[in-house]
Amino acid sequence: MRSISFQRLRVETANETKQVSGAVAVRSQGPDGWRTFHNVSVVAYDQQGEQINSTTLGDITGTTGDIKFSLSCKRHPEQIVIEATESPCDADTSMDKYVYAGRDDDGTRIWEQRERECDS
Repeated sequence: MRSISFQRLRVETANETKQVSGAVAVRSQGPDGWRTFHNVSVVAYDQQGEQINSTTLGDITGTTGDIKFSLSCKRHPEQIVIEATESPCDADTSMDKYVYAGRDDDGTRIWEQRERECDS
């Protein structure tokens, strides 16, 4: 089993721009070749599913440690997704996404961490 997930994800507003920051980490059990996720990017999508912005992180191994990232979005992201050459369609591969789930009673934005589905 191997997974790539967000660590300490934050979405903040500064001057009408949404600043998304955090880190991505890989965890794996199995053959050495499983320790690497290739061509990793963090991608923000709006409510219509259009890409707002992205940042490329490259290849990440289980021994790299957490890889920090940040990106600016002019529109509010609805989803923040980890994308890589590897597929969430592989039953032994888990990949994260964050989904905007609305606001709580005091107006704070709620984000839910979920596992990416297979897009087949």
